[in-house]
Amino acid sequence: MKLHFIGPGKPMKNADAESLKGKLRDECLSGNWFLSLTDVREIIEARRKDYNGARPHISLGGLTPREYSSTTSALQSALASVTT
Repeated sequence: MKLHFIGPGKPMKNADAESLKGKLRDECLSGNWFLSLTDVREIIEARRKDYNGARPHISLGGLTPREYSSTTSALQSALASVTT
């Protein structure tokens, strides 16, 4: 395995990571005042839980990731019981 580094000024070679960093910076880091590293961790963890649990995603048909996961798990279980 060989490491490949993205050159300076080429963010489109890693668009998913750049999108995540931009959203995190805009929605969380720029809007908060942090008192300690522990404070940063708590705020980012709260944002992660909100993003994954309470916030609907267009790409998931307007469902939260948790709702989508439970829906697909139930569907997979139903399909498994039909095929066996």
